[in-house]
Amino acid sequence: MNGSKRYRLNILPLFEEDLNSIADYISVQLNNPSAALKLADDVESAIKKRLPFAESFEPHRSLRARELPYYRIDKRAVHTRDFSHELAAHS
Repeated sequence: MNGSKRYRLNILPLFEEDLNSIADYISVQLNNPSAALKLADDVESAIKKRLPFAESFEPHRSLRARELPYYRIDKRAVHTRDFSHELAAHS
């Protein structure tokens, strides 16, 4: 290779469970399946976009020693008022 590293993405079961729980909440409790799907798609896009440049982001500081570093992805901030807006739009 021309000096660039290639990375392999491992999705942890906990991450997948958390994302599914959040998407289920948005879809069912907030009655907004399109927003839930968009969130999942946006997270996937953010991960794929960062993958080639993984080392350009600061690793997540963990209290435990880990074999490989974890990296945090902040796709979007969600605030209570965003949810109330979604509820009002679908009431």
